[in-house]
Amino acid sequence: MQPDSGKVTIEVEGTDQQLAQLQSADMQAIVDASQLGPGEYTENVKVSVPPEVRVVNASNLKAVIRIKDQVASR
Repeated sequence: MQPDSGKVTIEVEGTDQQLAQLQSADMQAIVDASQLGPGEYTENVKVSVPPEVRVVNASNLKAVIRIKDQVASR
C-alpha cells in the first residue's frame, strides 16, 4: 500500500465547453462540523460544483476532523 498523497480525484460531467471553463477554484469540498464537540471524527465530504456541471464520482470522500477544547482567555 502506498502512502496517501493527499490528492483527491473527483469525476465530473458536463459539455466540452463547460468542462474547458471549469477551474479548481469553482469546486469546493465541504465538511459540516457545526454540530460536533471536542474530539476526533471521520466525516463525509460533500463536493460543490457549479450548477451546470454534475459530480459523477466522488464516493467515499472522508475527512478527519480534530476539535480541541477552547481555552478561555483571561
